Amino acid sequence: MSRNQLSESKLLENILEYTDRMGIYGNYQAKKQILLACVSTFNLDPDYTLSVILEGEAGIGKTSLVKSVLSLFPEEKIIQRSRMTPKALEYMEDDLDRKIVFIEELSGNEGRYSTKIAISEHCLKLETVESSQGAHQTRTKEISAFGTSFITTTTQRAFDKELESRIVRIYPECTPEYRSHVIRKILEKAELCEDKGSIKDISFNNRDAIAALTTYKVLIPFATELQSEETLKLTFRDVNMILANIQAHTLLYQEQREKINGYLEACLDDYNKIKDVLHKMLNPTSTDHIKIESAFGNDEFTVNQLMDIYEVESSQSYNVKDRLIENSIIKPARRGKYTLNYIELPDIEVSPVIPAIPAKLKDAQENQIS
Repeated sequence: MSRNQLSESKLLENILEYTDRMGIYGNYQAKKQILLACVSTFNLDPDYTLSVILEGEAGIGKTSLVKSVLSLFPEEKIIQRSRMTPKALEYMEDDLDRKIVFIEELSGNEGRYSTKIAISEHCLKLETVESSQGAHQTRTKEISAFGTSFITTTTQRAFDKELESRIVRIYPECTPEYRSHVIRKILEKAELCEDKGSIKDISFNNRDAIAALTTYKVLIPFATELQSEETLKLTFRDVNMILANIQAHTLLYQEQREKINGYLEACLDDYNKIKDVLHKMLNPTSTDHIKIESAFGNDEFTVNQLMDIYEVESSQSYNVKDRLIENSIIKPARRGKYTLNYIELPDIEVSPVIPAIPAKLKDAQENQIS
């Protein structure tokens, strides 16, 4: 299959099939978000590069999930570390431009400050002191992190709020039903003689398509159609992350997208095909979310009811309520009542028509060019 043929096929679906065939089953929304973060490194505008953190208990396959997607990218594009000490990024010799930095477990305060600065400022500027022949001299060092995607995992329920505000939180599925499904798939695979050749073919074709990606800026002609009562209440970073995900999908399918004045133009499919990812990004399914949804669904509830499901004293129930509101898990419904906080994105059925250039203006432009 040629690259052009592959670009006309369902590339995203092929990649998800490949990860399943490799034994990393399901969790498609998480895989898509990881893939979009990796592809966002091809965005010429570094402010629309995505970074992600997978949160969940130990042993649910967070690292394997990331590696299944990273296996499709060239090795030279990936920097992978098991852990990171506080100043590790600061003393790297090479720039991080357009790299995918995967830290398998970011715990404690290891590297968090440097990571936050690299994501926000796209570089690290350091003033160091060096000793030479008994004399001390200051030296300025700058490490570029232009268009760098950081991916990490954690088992901690409470993470760094400043870092979390800069990245997309992913909660891989780990319900008992999902675990049973995966275990059945693993046992079934052990009975089969897997065609390794077909897996290699899928892997080769997907890698060929990804290796051919180049950098672009992306235009979203329907961006203003995303305005709604709910989206206008989002943080600036949430809005930028929505746009960054749409742009990343456009970059993934760049062979099929219009190129206008050096820009890639997103189409409505780039929004609709990842709307599930965007919904999950804005409404992350944390442990708190699962607990409350299991107890109340979409019904209203009181602080006293929260006290029952969290098994805390009455004096602590308001602290629980305040924490859940602060973390956007719940929201006030009416006096003394609360509901789960869902953010819905608008449906866009038809891309807006870009007005044609008036004939007189078009003639004037052509005459000026000639």
